[in-house]
Amino acid sequence: MSVFTQAELNSWEENGYIVLREAVPALLCEAVVEALWEFLDMDPHNPTGWYDLPPWHSKAGMVELYHHQALWDTRQHPRIYEAYRELFGNPRLWLRAVDRVNMNPPVQKRHAYEGFIHWDFDPYTWPIPLMVQGALCLARTTAEQGGFQCVPGSHRRVNEILARQPAGANPRNPDLGDLEVTPIPGEIGDLVIWHTALLHGNGPNLTDRPRLAQYIAMRSADPQDEDHRTDLVRTWRNRLPMGYRQRGPFPADPRRIDEEPPNPAHLTPLGRRLVGLDDWEGTEAQPTDGEDT
Repeated sequence: MSVFTQAELNSWEENGYIVLREAVPALLCEAVVEALWEFLDMDPHNPTGWYDLPPWHSKAGMVELYHHQALWDTRQHPRIYEAYRELFGNPRLWLRAVDRVNMNPPVQKRHAYEGFIHWDFDPYTWPIPLMVQGALCLARTTAEQGGFQCVPGSHRRVNEILARQPAGANPRNPDLGDLEVTPIPGEIGDLVIWHTALLHGNGPNLTDRPRLAQYIAMRSADPQDEDHRTDLVRTWRNRLPMGYRQRGPFPADPRRIDEEPPNPAHLTPLGRRLVGLDDWEGTEAQPTDGEDT
């Protein structure tokens, strides 16, 4: 049964993003929020403490929390899986990554943040196979709250946008010219999914409450991409940060709190398939060289 209406799917093709309403129950989101504040060692009711950001908490609000059970409970929720299954037209999916969470506090003078718009792929490789990303609203997020924003339809205009860039411009952070940036609000439990070729980012939080989100995305399971499956399994089993092989722009938490518990998070039968621990016939995948058992 479809989780999207035909009108929503038509909009997805046209605009490059789609919102799955009530993707997970509010209680699951609230559990992630509780884990997030505990991890940050911040009081959700004391705004003055929201700006004592540790070095590994980025200015854009990215928080290096991955493996609390609450995050895995949302990642493996069946309704989220059904949404990605429908968009890919493929029931055999893996997580794209074991991704992080976001806490974007309201803008203040000492926490100036204007937001950003970018591409998460090299636009000179366009066209690309379907790749998607997703952000789960952990609390109600208004258009002014610094959540997901994008340039609707830009995934269909990649070459056109590149062609008008000045010499020496960074193609992944293009000059938008007259292109309009649109913020996408959401209620607690809504999942915003977007095409990777869509120009997107998050905006400045102009409210008095933080923007709270969890990033969850899936991809088609490719039996030939054993490296990705192995990395997913190892990341889950050893509670590793995303991109543990080669850190990206966000440094891992030096406290390593997220890696402390001795056991990995509990996975449902669906979750085991989404990390590649079991194949889609229901049998345990065979470990490969270099994979932890």
